[in-house]
Amino acid sequence: MLSTAYSPWFILLCLAVGAGYAALLYSAAAPWRRAVNYGLAALRFVVVSFLCFLLLSPFVKTTTTRTEAPTVVLAVDNSQSVSLFTPKPALDQLTAGLPQLAATLREKGFRVETRTLTKAEAAPDSLRFTADRTDLNRLLTDSREANADRNLAAVVLVSDGLVNQGQEPQFAAFNFPVFGVALGDTIAKKDLRLTDLVYNRVAFSGNKFPLEVEIAFEGYAGGAATVEVREGGRVLESQRVALPTGRRRLKTTFLLKAAAPGKRRYEVRVVPQAGEFTTLNNARTAFVEVVKGKLRVLLAGAAPHPDLKALRAAILANNNFDLTLSVAGVGAP
Repeated sequence: MLSTAYSPWFILLCLAVGAGYAALLYSAAAPWRRAVNYGLAALRFVVVSFLCFLLLSPFVKTTTTRTEAPTVVLAVDNSQSVSLFTPKPALDQLTAGLPQLAATLREKGFRVETRTLTKAEAAPDSLRFTADRTDLNRLLTDSREANADRNLAAVVLVSDGLVNQGQEPQFAAFNFPVFGVALGDTIAKKDLRLTDLVYNRVAFSGNKFPLEVEIAFEGYAGGAATVEVREGGRVLESQRVALPTGRRRLKTTFLLKAAAPGKRRYEVRVVPQAGEFTTLNNARTAFVEVVKGKLRVLLAGAAPHPDLKALRAAILANNNFDLTLSVAGVGAP
């Protein structure tokens, strides 16, 4: 549909301007025939009216209607804990029922997408519960971002609810309904598990670097656990940590010395205790690249300034940096 940026009534004004301009130029006696005079007047009327019409900023507006099928995402928690804590008959029922659910939804006109912790697109009939980390908030966020330009109707979250990475999903806001399918066992298992490692990926030879370990425990409150850091089967550090009553998680930190340059593999392990449900979650691996020498930093300034002093103090507080300060017109400190 043809429209303008201004009121359509201005089109009449454009026609009036064209007619007046043509009448003004061609109403007087002309040396040519009357038919030619009328023709020139009509041409002038059309051209002037069209030019005035262009001043109204005309545009063509079209409306397209497209019907898009609503999308349902089957978000499956394929972590190892699902297969570990879910009874086998229930797990078999899940793997057989998901393809049927997807087929039923497609028959009803839905677009179905299956996502897991490790794959953006997965087949519901070929799930493998092998993921070692569970970040349900990331799984739901990725589902939303992947369907930002689609009609996301709902997400079916299939999980045991055990999260060991990222934010708990109940504290996040989503603009789509989430339908949960509960797996696992509601009875807490007596267990020790190593849930997270925090460390720098790069360390400098000869320096010490921190390795933070997070331990979760169930059924061992009031006791103690032994945490070891190994390299090549050799125990580098060992700590005996108390498991306080009233808590289910704690953190402890190791200070390890970076040896010769190269890629180092450290295995952090919670020593198994009697009565543990499983020992598969007692260990994690850290990979650190040890480089030779310190990182050289040049701090340059056009003139002395308090910020330079503050930056110098902050950089020198880290033993991994070798600082050179250069200020125009000032000698080395």
